[in-house]
Amino acid sequence: ATPCQGRLYVAGGWAGQWGLPVRDHVPDALLALDPQTECWETVSRMYMPRRYNGIATLDSRVWIVGGETRFAGRGGPHQALDLVDIYDPVSGTWSTGPSLDHVRTDPFVVACDGRLWAIGGARHNGGPKLDTVESIGPGDSAWRQEAPLPQPTRQGHGCVLDHVIYCFSIDGAFAYDTRTGRWDEHLPQPGPIGQGPLAAAWQGEVWLIGGYQDRSIRCFDPATRTWRAGPHLPTEQ
Repeated sequence: ATPCQGRLYVAGGWAGQWGLPVRDHVPDALLALDPQTECWETVSRMYMPRRYNGIATLDSRVWIVGGETRFAGRGGPHQALDLVDIYDPVSGTWSTGPSLDHVRTDPFVVACDGRLWAIGGARHNGGPKLDTVESIGPGDSAWRQEAPLPQPTRQGHGCVLDHVIYCFSIDGAFAYDTRTGRWDEHLPQPGPIGQGPLAAAWQGEVWLIGGYQDRSIRCFDPATRTWRAGPHLPTEQ
């Protein structure tokens, strides 16, 4: 999800066992939540069904980055994407952004210091993980290659705190300082991380939230470089 101009946006995804008869369903909807009414609505449709994509806000617009879709007859049921689609909430229109240099499903996508960052992911679902990183700024015509991850990773979540991008997955915790252009090779680790955790910056800390079969919350203080236990989630998420 990403906040943009007072609303929270979610795009794509995957719903197994959908409908009657049950079937796999990859939606094409762009959903928005109004925090005042606490109601969701479908505000637009993407050009194609899409899942495992990144989403972030840059230049007051919603960017949908990478992921995968289904192309019948193109070598299998799923096709990883290098596509970038941009939604303008003011005009309600879509535009096409510069394509990624690498197809990426399950990338970490965050906005930091006026640029959008696409980190890691995989070439296809179940395929080799990526360590490549690229970024783009408003008005750029192409993505810029950045310092690679310390190791390939995918299928997690990222957040930003004080010019540092934090990424979490079953492969560990990673931190990239956009001011120095370097990954923190000595970042303290929180211990084992479940598949698909969430991350958020909150009150000067980085919160690592849940994951597969994991209801714990762990909080990292960059000032002291220490982790503490946070409140448990009510259920595994």
